[in-house]
Amino acid sequence: MTTLAQTFATTDPKQFRSNLREVQNHFSGETMIPIEWILLAMGIVLIAISGFGISRWWQTRHLRSRPLLAYYQVGMDLGLTMQHLWICYRIARSARLPTPLTLLMSPNTLHQYAQKYVGHMNPLRASLTYRQVNQIAAIIFQPSIATSSSNRQGLGRPANIPANPTSGR
Repeated sequence: MTTLAQTFATTDPKQFRSNLREVQNHFSGETMIPIEWILLAMGIVLIAISGFGISRWWQTRHLRSRPLLAYYQVGMDLGLTMQHLWICYRIARSARLPTPLTLLMSPNTLHQYAQKYVGHMNPLRASLTYRQVNQIAAIIFQPSIATSSSNRQGLGRPANIPANPTSGR
């Protein structure tokens, strides 16, 4: 094989053309790296980058928020059953709340979102859901604050909140 320096160093025009063709053939693709080797190298790089990303994810997985796990743990600590937790989850999901923990903060919040949730249900299913929401409120918010079941629709205001907030003055 002729080098580029040897090609330009020759003074014979025929030899120069011959050497130039040889150099051109070298760079025109006849002796290029096979595409299989390029694909193999790209695959190895892709696997290495993926492995690095997976290892970073694995190392930092404990840093991410897990609101449903926290909700489950808090609900179990409060004494709620899985059925109660599932109802609260469905209510929160229908209201597009970021976490069902919001419902466990206040009886008014629980009842407000529960009323919106059962608004599209048939009356029998709505009354069953109301009864379960009242059970949840009784478990979480003490029996003195839980709603009365005297309301025909099942859900009412918590017992310590008057019907008209201005009438208690």
